[in-house]
Amino acid sequence: MTWETKQIEEITQLNLIRDLKKTKGDVVWGYYTSAREKVLTEVVDEIKGYESGLTDHGPRHLENVLGSIELLLGDKVKEINGVFLYVLLQCVLFHDVGNVYGREGHNKAIKPIYDLVRGESKNSDEQEERKVILSICEAHSGTTLDGSYDTLQHVVEITNIYGQNISPLEIASVLRFADELSEGQQRTSEFMLTNDLYKDPELYFHQYANCTKIHIDTDSERIALIYHIQLKEKLSEDRTKLTIEELTLFLPFLYNRIWKMNQERKYTKHYCDKYLFPFKSITVSIDFYWQDNPLNIVKEFIGLTDLVVPNDEEPTFIKKYPFFKIDNIISVLRANIKSSKPPGRIAKFFGKLDRGTL
Repeated sequence: MTWETKQIEEITQLNLIRDLKKTKGDVVWGYYTSAREKVLTEVVDEIKGYESGLTDHGPRHLENVLGSIELLLGDKVKEINGVFLYVLLQCVLFHDVGNVYGREGHNKAIKPIYDLVRGESKNSDEQEERKVILSICEAHSGTTLDGSYDTLQHVVEITNIYGQNISPLEIASVLRFADELSEGQQRTSEFMLTNDLYKDPELYFHQYANCTKIHIDTDSERIALIYHIQLKEKLSEDRTKLTIEELTLFLPFLYNRIWKMNQERKYTKHYCDKYLFPFKSITVSIDFYWQDNPLNIVKEFIGLTDLVVPNDEEPTFIKKYPFFKIDNIISVLRANIKSSKPPGRIAKFFGKLDRGTL
């Protein structure tokens, strides 16, 4: 599988020719298109065969990461150095290929696949390109040798490839944040969820992907996280919906994902203010549905910004937005579902639920 040429790919090709002149620009662009064909058809499409429980890390995911990068860079992309963009696109291709060896340490298992796809070279530019791409891909997740999660600190700030100065640290930051933002229904399978074919511990990740929509809103300088959570009366094979009891266990996972997203926003912006500065906040909306009808119980957005009050502990958004305390949400949902249900068997079910007899 491949995709129709993306705008960012077209711009990268044009900028390479602009910066390296046509002959060299075409050669370097050919390195990318050749690698893209091999990675998409021979590597990432095979990840599910080795890690069947993972959310999607194949061509759809890589295409989505490219789309996120387009939105993050916006109109600035036309002015960016062609080699910078070329290395960024190569990193998109290679950042997850290590998953064919297993999820654990996948960010450090890229070298043999890179060498197979790109081939070994004694050319100094290609050797530098290889070193930079491997370091960027390694920094997109995991920890450092001393156990720190600050993996970007070890990516070099500037290097020269094909006669052009580029910043691997900025590339690594953009890739990491775009990868974090590339979440949503494209990463899971409704068929697999409906038929309860995903198992723990991966199930929550698929349920999260299924209820998530992410909007990169450059005009409003924010990332909008939108969650649509479908509820059901009782346990069944259909894992696209949650019972109240399942929701109680799922919400802490969802809240942690929200908090992690905001951490990644601030973390990557620290290392790449040049391109990620516009994204000053994250807004979160959570909507609940019963029998496909919105319950309309949530009356506010969660807003996460860069503001930190000096000499004060940074509050979590749960402290700031007490409505989203899990006990409160469960209580309000129970009341709303109960009042919206007709009498009969379902009403009896919730009567038992209220009495704690289930």
